[in-house]
Amino acid sequence: MTGSVDESLEDLAVLALLLDEEKKNNKQKRIWVHDLWKKRKIEGEFATLYGELVDHETKFFEYFRMSQYCFNLLLSKIEHDIKKQDTFWRPAITPKERLAVCLRYVYCIDKYEPTYNQTVCNYNLT
Repeated sequence: MTGSVDESLEDLAVLALLLDEEKKNNKQKRIWVHDLWKKRKIEGEFATLYGELVDHETKFFEYFRMSQYCFNLLLSKIEHDIKKQDTFWRPAITPKERLAVCLRYVYCIDKYEPTYNQTVCNYNLT
């Protein structure tokens, strides 16, 4: 009787180890930075477009709604406030890129907000 109990305990232990190993193999590995974002410094919108916009003042103004002089002046005034520290795992987004993203975001909000408000008002009134 003890032999069959010992064998069944061994079988359960082996089964538990196999299930534990299977669980470890099925667990997806978490990634810190996706491969898509690793290419941002080379293929991202800021990396590709900003260099081109600097060469064309009118296009720069249309994109950011300010001249390069104003952009650089604003950047020099707020750079130390928006600068983040690089880490061992990944470099921080530069202050210039942060400002560019912020200005573009404000431009897009300003561009589409009146239409959105009119639609909501019209929808609520009918």
